[in-house]
Amino acid sequence: SKKPIFLKIAPDLTNEQLDDIIDIVWRRVEAAQISGRTVVLKARYADFRTLTRSRSLTRNIANCQEFASLGHALLDQILPVPMGVRLLGLTLSGIDRSPPNAHSGARAAPFVGVQQTLPLGFVE
Repeated sequence: SKKPIFLKIAPDLTNEQLDDIIDIVWRRVEAAQISGRTVVLKARYADFRTLTRSRSLTRNIANCQEFASLGHALLDQILPVPMGVRLLGLTLSGIDRSPPNAHSGARAAPFVGVQQTLPLGFVE
C-alpha cells in the first residue's frame, strides 16, 4: 500500500505544481499499460469546497504531453484561485478496457490518478 503525501496548503496555485502529479499519473498509466479518454482535475480549497473540471476526447489520449496539456488547460480554467488549495488531483478515466495483452483476463481499473495536498513544506 502506498502512503499518502501530506503537505501544507498552497496559497497560490500554479501550473508548475501540477507537473509532478502529471509525471506520477503518467508513470502509473504506462506501468498498467492502459489508455483513456478523459482527464479530470479536482481542487479542494482551504475551506474544503471541491471543484472538479474534466475534458474528454473522442479517442484515447496519445501520450504524456497530450495528458499534460489537457491537465494544464483544466487548471487554467480555475486560476487564479480565490483562496489556498489543500488538495489537487488529476486522473485519467474513460479507461480503455482492451489492454495490449487482452488475453490475460485482467481488467483495467476505472481510473488512474493522484490526489495530494500541495507542496509548501512537509508536515510531520
